[in-house]
Amino acid sequence: MHHKHATSSNHPYNVELLINPRHWDVRHPDDDLRRERLSRPAGSSVRMQFIFGSALDDGNYVRDTGPGQKAEVFVCPNLSGSQYWNEVRDHRNALCAFLHVPAVPADDYMHFGNEGTVHHAGGTLRMSDGGTGVVNTGLRFKAYDNLYACDVSVFPFIPAANPALTLAALSLRLAADIKAALS
Repeated sequence: MHHKHATSSNHPYNVELLINPRHWDVRHPDDDLRRERLSRPAGSSVRMQFIFGSALDDGNYVRDTGPGQKAEVFVCPNLSGSQYWNEVRDHRNALCAFLHVPAVPADDYMHFGNEGTVHHAGGTLRMSDGGTGVVNTGLRFKAYDNLYACDVSVFPFIPAANPALTLAALSLRLAADIKAALS
């Protein structure tokens, strides 16, 4: 769900209302931690998330720690959207009132930033016609004449919403460009 007047600078977030999310949250990046979390008894819960797009951060990394070991992952704190604190709190309170949820203390359970969660990882082959990209806006590697990339790694910005339609559009455009080049 998003605000009907949302733009990149006005209400730039999506809202997720999650009921008993621990049972379906397959996005948990560590299978062992997910299994352990699901094995503990718990009652019903509701989680409300306001999700903002994020600029890429070159301080983030994934490192190989050797055969049979889990990769080391580091994600810098991300404060995207923190300037919308009051607006988001007011939306949260309005949604709670609409759903007849008892009053939530003013700022309890609110925080900003992904705090290490990976929603739509990307950017490792970022698209740019400038100096910072790995592929150009036609998705061709800058260092090669006949090599292309077309997945979320080419995104120069990680969106708040699911990237599937944008990726499908990029794929169709690339397929048409390659077909035209071969004709």
